[in-house]
Amino acid sequence: MPPGGHFEPSGIPRKLDSNRNSPFQQRGACKKATDGGFLSDYMTTLQKRFRARTRLLIGALVVLNLGCNSKESTETRSRVSSLESDVKKIDELRSELATVRSDLSEVRAQLARTLPPEPISRIAFTIDDAAKDDPFLGQDDSPLVMMAFTSYDCLKCAEFAQVTLPLIRHEFIETGKLKYLHRDFVTPSQTKGAEYSRFADCAGEQGVYWKAHDELVQNRIAEDSSLPALVSLGLTDTKKFSRCNSGTRYEQELTGDIAAGKALDVKGVPTFFLGRKLPGGGYDGVRIRGAQPVGVFRREIAKLLDSKSN
Repeated sequence: MPPGGHFEPSGIPRKLDSNRNSPFQQRGACKKATDGGFLSDYMTTLQKRFRARTRLLIGALVVLNLGCNSKESTETRSRVSSLESDVKKIDELRSELATVRSDLSEVRAQLARTLPPEPISRIAFTIDDAAKDDPFLGQDDSPLVMMAFTSYDCLKCAEFAQVTLPLIRHEFIETGKLKYLHRDFVTPSQTKGAEYSRFADCAGEQGVYWKAHDELVQNRIAEDSSLPALVSLGLTDTKKFSRCNSGTRYEQELTGDIAAGKALDVKGVPTFFLGRKLPGGGYDGVRIRGAQPVGVFRREIAKLLDSKSN
């Protein structure tokens, strides 16, 4: 640094300290003040030092910049690596999600096969010729028909017959609005179903089908597997009944009812087909699965009666 001053970034020396020796004082202030050579040397030295300092500063800035760039480059590489890892994880999650979706689709398909179907669904149906000899309640010219697939060896069927059917009979059958058609649908698990069905059919030959029906229902609810006493039915010819009940006369009719039910996608009992007769034949209405509350039957019957009148 020049004598008597501190270096400033501007390259201008501070005021010289008069208490210290300076080139001016050593050679004589007057002489040296007018000595252009000295000033030239001093400025040259100052310029050299300034250039040296500038070069050092520039070098330091370059080194600092390179260091910063190196740090930024490292951080960038780290971020890129992190993003690549995240993308890989996302791809793995997508793959897992696709697997989960596939599994869910399979579970839904299995549930659709195992869960019970919707209790009420719209359907157009016909009544086959095998039903012409089946027992019924009501009038043939009723505006609505309800075809019931049921079994005497079924507790839910017995509960419907004891609780709901009497209400339907009073409100709709006896008033001429509905015809109720009974059909037997015996499943393999119902070991007594065919026997009870034959008993009721044989009783029907002597005009007491519905009395036998009611007593069989009562026994099923009471978990009494014995057949009703013949005397309680009021049969006029017990020998004829016994011959019928020990024979195979109604096997074909039972087989026909079961086939008709399967054709209509009956999966269990009781199942009901409620509809209004169409002008061109057949019926338009609903399929009701299970022993639903009487309110369900009232609502669906009311809907069909309203559509019939409109």
